[in-house]
Amino acid sequence: MIQLTQEQRDALSRSHDRIEFEDPITKKVYVLAERDLWLRSPAPLAENADLVTIQREIRELEAGEGMGFDELRKELYTEMREEFGLPLPEIE
Repeated sequence: MIQLTQEQRDALSRSHDRIEFEDPITKKVYVLAERDLWLRSPAPLAENADLVTIQREIRELEAGEGMGFDELRKELYTEMREEFGLPLPEIE
């Protein structure tokens, strides 16, 4: 486990819940928060995961990879019909 620096400890005591810090090389921003607070707050992590997934899928589509709209529409239509026990007519 990584130990807090005095600078991080001081920043946490001033913020009362979390601090953000940036990696000067990668420019990625990280959040340092108390473990109990982090465990009680899954929604921001889920939202971020959704955003990352959407961004990845957009990059795939722009690169000509992944499913196009028509393929996705057909797949979702089929899944919905199966889930609700409805017949599967052909769609265009």
